[in-house]
Amino acid sequence: MAESRVCELCGDEQTTDVAAVCRPCAGTARARILGAPGLLALLDDNASGAARLERHGATRRAPDEDELPLTAAQAPAPDAVAIETADAIEGLIVLLALRVRDVVAPPCEHDSCHKGLSVRGPHCATQRRHLVHAGAAYLDPFAYVGDRTAILRRLPDAADVCAMIGRVTARGWALVDTAPPLGWFVGECRAVVDAASTDGRGVPGVAFACERKLYARIGEQRVKCPACGTWHEVAPRRSALLAQAREQAFTAPDVARIVVTLGYADSVERAANRVRKWRSRGVLEPVGYTVEGRPRYALGAVLDRLKAEAFGAGSVAS
Repeated sequence: MAESRVCELCGDEQTTDVAAVCRPCAGTARARILGAPGLLALLDDNASGAARLERHGATRRAPDEDELPLTAAQAPAPDAVAIETADAIEGLIVLLALRVRDVVAPPCEHDSCHKGLSVRGPHCATQRRHLVHAGAAYLDPFAYVGDRTAILRRLPDAADVCAMIGRVTARGWALVDTAPPLGWFVGECRAVVDAASTDGRGVPGVAFACERKLYARIGEQRVKCPACGTWHEVAPRRSALLAQAREQAFTAPDVARIVVTLGYADSVERAANRVRKWRSRGVLEPVGYTVEGRPRYALGAVLDRLKAEAFGAGSVAS
């Protein structure tokens, strides 16, 4: 008679490859774990109130350089809830990586192998394997656990662990999706003004192009330059900046936040999952990778795909 077991998380009966948690539930946990680094980056944005830019494959915060129409007009106070949630997510996965490591490659019981901490030894084969796995778990605990869900689903408390992963990541995505709207960077003023009109200390009769950076809250139609007093229409400036940004490349969570801010989606989590789904189906290809190896997608390609599906021209359902 074939062995069967009920999944402790969803209640479905398992008849093959049975464990405390079924394979679909473990797959869901894996997706949440592997998506956590992107979520942590977005929570970091919430915590600091700073917009993120990616340049030359590396993430950097540069509100005064290469600005996109997504930069916060004013940096709010640090978000303590976002900080605590990010710490909870990272702490949970790190502890889980240590547990999985000790199952996959437990330490040996030789006293001589534990006298030094060096990976080079002298150690027995068992301890060397343990140290190699310890290094992998330390360098990238998210990938280490995500790639070993077969071990995760067989832990004695696998159902509780998977449920906890779901709760903390859901809390994080909820914070991201309900974050207060950012302001738009609408470019430099560039109005030609008299030098003496800005601060009273310039030379009268000497004209120059005002270089003050302008920001507008979402929904504002016009913005006044605080330096020279010139009024500007927001919509054409925002469209021009967005056109320039189409060739910029972003990771799935970052491009998801952009499309939500632009009104093409209502959830950062769902938008990021849609981008990843498009890639897995071969309808969207990355244009590069971050230094950590995460794929980056052209903003223009993502926007075109969203518009095509919105008007029924896309052949792939979201």
